[in-house]
Amino acid sequence: MKIPLAEFRAFVGLAAAFVAKRDIVPILRHLVFRGNQIFTYDGGTSGAALTTPWDFGQGFTLLAERLTRLLTAMEGSTEMLHLTPGNGQVRATGGAFRADFASLKVEEFPFPTLPGKKTATAVSEDWGRLLGAAAFSVSQDETKPALRGLQVAGKWIRSSDNYRITRVRQSEPLEMFLPDIVASRLGSAITQVQRVAVTDHLVVLYLPEGAVFGQRLAVAFPNVDELFVRYGKALQADKTLVEIRAEDPQALATALRRVLLFTEGDLLSRLRVTLATDGVQIATPEGGQEQAVEVVPVLVRGAGAKSGRTFDINGKMFLEAWERCSRVFVAEAYDLPLYFQATDRSFEHLLMRLVR
Repeated sequence: MKIPLAEFRAFVGLAAAFVAKRDIVPILRHLVFRGNQIFTYDGGTSGAALTTPWDFGQGFTLLAERLTRLLTAMEGSTEMLHLTPGNGQVRATGGAFRADFASLKVEEFPFPTLPGKKTATAVSEDWGRLLGAAAFSVSQDETKPALRGLQVAGKWIRSSDNYRITRVRQSEPLEMFLPDIVASRLGSAITQVQRVAVTDHLVVLYLPEGAVFGQRLAVAFPNVDELFVRYGKALQADKTLVEIRAEDPQALATALRRVLLFTEGDLLSRLRVTLATDGVQIATPEGGQEQAVEVVPVLVRGAGAKSGRTFDINGKMFLEAWERCSRVFVAEAYDLPLYFQATDRSFEHLLMRLVR
């Protein structure tokens, strides 16, 4: 079997993201090749069933980690890969290289039963990008399953980790909770989602390469819309409110990255922002052994726009929000969050401030 290396590597990379991370069942550490498909399953939370241009016959398996490393190491040395299965092994050759992989019994793999792609709900070309825009606020705390994903309902896609809350406007008629394990393992490929199916047990996303799926979870996601309304009203009524925006948003993002280099080791990535007549000053906290300061020309306007006013932020979280929406409202009161908002209100984000 002769396969273009670059194209094969793309399929393997996507499938391998859904392989089990622990040696619970040996075959779950393998990619399963059968017919024209590649299957993976992590044993309980997510998996993939990708459709390729190649026919793998009755099937064989390859250890995912070793295969991905091999394909990376072969890049540039050959354009084609030859796979020859037989007698519990698969021979891989490319250029002057040859290796024999052990193959497990395909029948031991728990093949998923997925709804047909044509029965799934078609989504707009932009919907996957909206998922990615909201995903950065998902909690990484495994003790809070209700925050470990994206809530898609009504006109918003929502996420929260209790320190920050994001909602992104959407128009698809979908009601679901998408587990973060699916969104995070997809990475940038999440922008390629074409269709979605929700069954009693699974949430299935269809991409051009095939399907990825996650366990459907029944969680009590918090009412973040109420928080946007409550904080929005409080900020509008606050006479110290200022708006920070930039004609060149990248200038502030670049400055943040430079100053953040000097917060390594600080779990909060604490930075102090000072309003100035010509923009804002970003600095590491005073008293540290290493310090960095940069002044960035941005527009600061509002009744509370006075030079010298300061507030502390988690620099990494601020940067992530700024890259998605280069406009933020800040009140003087410490109990009011920073409020990022797109001009058309298609993206809204609340970031809790750091107390000094």
